[in-house]
Amino acid sequence: MVANITCMGSCRQAAFLLAPVLIVLAVFWGCQCNWSECLFAVYDFLPTPGSIFTDIIMFSLAALCSLLGLRLGSSTHVASAVRKGLPKIGAAKTDSACKHSQSRASYAVCAPLLGDVTSLQQLYDQDYVQAHIKMHPSVGKGVSVGDWEEALGPVDFEAVICAQSKAPGDVRLLKCVQIADSVPPEEQAPLGYILYELRAKGSPGKKPQRYCEIVNVVVGHKQQGGGLGRLLFEEMVADIEKSAKSHCGDLRLFVAKENARPLEWYRRLGFQDAGWQKECLGGKSDVSFLRMTRKSSSAKP
Repeated sequence: MVANITCMGSCRQAAFLLAPVLIVLAVFWGCQCNWSECLFAVYDFLPTPGSIFTDIIMFSLAALCSLLGLRLGSSTHVASAVRKGLPKIGAAKTDSACKHSQSRASYAVCAPLLGDVTSLQQLYDQDYVQAHIKMHPSVGKGVSVGDWEEALGPVDFEAVICAQSKAPGDVRLLKCVQIADSVPPEEQAPLGYILYELRAKGSPGKKPQRYCEIVNVVVGHKQQGGGLGRLLFEEMVADIEKSAKSHCGDLRLFVAKENARPLEWYRRLGFQDAGWQKECLGGKSDVSFLRMTRKSSSAKP
């Protein structure tokens, strides 16, 4: 092992010492023939082709030959030589893209089961209620967690799941899970959820306004930024487009003024500001919520 390391070190030192000579020979030989033959020969001569230090030498040669080659009309040959001398660059980019797509494909959205009630409640408590408490440090200490839940809207997950399991109703709940080969998605613990309600309002005798109110979009803090929120949102849109077409053209929600990241995220999704609403917590402190809407002409009555 020691002998191999010593030998490799000697080869690298020799390669770097020979680099100036090789560059001079490359320029001289390149003037007598085409640049591709020159670079191919140099690449094959260097020890451990494909290593980092070999790629550095090849890059330097390619840059020099490119400058001269463009003047001598041999840029096509230089380009083909560079593609051979640095074969790993394109492969590295391809591998990275594949890993990213595989990561995005490792999640699924489905309806929750009664066994998910505890996990859903934890997401609501820790990543929704507690997150809002932390982002509003100026709110008085006399405001309780119950006051926050009242302002944000309490959720009875068990009741929602029981009603949803019988027949799709106006209140709907989806969860996002990580796909595992040995466990069906329905049985996986939720990493996030989206809660939404189909609503209608209007005066008697007039055509009602039908819209979808997005109540909660909650993703666990460890998974935030991984695309789960968008996946949940897209599945919600697909659901109402399929089963409640008259509601899909008008999406509405409230988001806290201090909740900066979701505010920007909703704007990227096409939501627009539509007014403000204040909630008085415990009769002591006001918290501002922005009303946001996303409307489209695709809805049908």
